This record gives sequence, C-alpha cells and structure tokens, in this order.
Amino acid sequence: MHGLEYAEYESGFIALCLGNPNIAYLFYVIVYCLIVGGCGIICTGISFVIPNYKIAYPFVFFIWIVQIIAPYSLTYAMQPFIEYVLNYIIPSLVIYTVVVAAVAVVSYNIKVRCDEI
Repeated sequence: MHGLEYAEYESGFIALCLGNPNIAYLFYVIVYCLIVGGCGIICTGISFVIPNYKIAYPFVFFIWIVQIIAPYSLTYAMQPFIEYVLNYIIPSLVIYTVVVAAVAVVSYNIKVRCDEI
C-alpha cells in the first residue's frame, strides 16, 4: 500500500500539487498568511466598532467558526494536498474575502464617523 504521492491523478489541482510539492507548499503558505491577515482585519474592525472586548472577541470567534463549519469551509483553502477540487476552494476564499471586506468597510465608516470633529 502506497501513500497519496503514488496515487494517479490525471488532471486538476491535486495533480498540480502532487507534481510540484514545494511550489504547492509555498502557495499554501502565502494563502494561509493572507487568511490570517484577513482574520486580523476582522478582529481590528470589530474591536473598533465594539470597544468592550468581552463582547467583541466572542463576536469575532463566531464569524471565524462560521467560516470553518460552513459547507464551503475555509479549511479547504488552508490544507495542502487534500482531495478537494477548486470548486470548493475558490468559493470558500471568495466568501471569506467578502466577509473581510464588509467588516473592514463597515468598521471604517463607523470609526471615521465617530472620530470626526
């Protein structure tokens, strides 16, 4: 019995990853850094809007856990060498990007409106 590296995949994203594992690792490291950066944007934005940390942190955790347990889970975009196709990975990244952008825009508008003279 052989591992996943001996499996035969004719085409697709998994074949590309298995054929070039170092490039795949580099790709996933960059994607993971962008995802964690987005989580930082969400945390900062929510902390601007909700100054009480006892309320802000559970709210941010709720946003994060919904992204993890959703049908298009964000974990598909963070784990290298899984057998999910791009039909699952790309929608999860698009949904997460929309959530990050929405939180950033809303929190920026609220913070700027509150801090104007």
